[in-house]
Amino acid sequence: MTKETLLMQYQSECRMALKSVSNISKPFEKTFMDTMKLFMAIPNRINFLKLGRYGSFSEQTYRNLFKP
Repeated sequence: MTKETLLMQYQSECRMALKSVSNISKPFEKTFMDTMKLFMAIPNRINFLKLGRYGSFSEQTYRNLFKP
């Protein structure tokens, strides 16, 4: 298996898990899926600055996603 197929399989599993949970908004789903992709792609330590640098959204968006 190539890295791309593994990543696509991982994304489909995450998407199916999110669909099983009710009351999930589309913006949350998009940001969460991007975060899961980045957790697989970024080596070593992951922080919000790196998520903002390599991801599709700003650093503040990722911070707001994980805010309690």
